Amino acid sequence: MKTLLRFFGIQNKGFIKEGYDADFTIVDMNKIIEIKNENIESKCGWTPFDGYKLKGSPVSTVIAGKIKMQDGKIFGDPEGTPLKFN
Repeated sequence: MKTLLRFFGIQNKGFIKEGYDADFTIVDMNKIIEIKNENIESKCGWTPFDGYKLKGSPVSTVIAGKIKMQDGKIFGDPEGTPLKFN
C-alpha cells in the first residue's frame, strides 16, 4: 500500500498520525455475513453478490477521525477530503 501511495504521490494517507487523514476500517476476520440487496447503501441499491456468504466483515469505519459506520449502521452524511497529489 505504501508503495502505491508513493508511486501516485498521494499525500496524507497510509498512517495514523498527526497531519494524516485518519481514514481506516476495522475488520472482524471471523464474522460471517450474507450479502443482501436490502442492505446495500449505494445509489443503485443492488449487488450481483446478493445471497453470497463471506467470512470477514467491516465492523467500524472512521473517516477524518469520526466514526461513520459501526456494526452496520451508517452515521451522518457522506464526507471526506479530496486526495492530494505531489
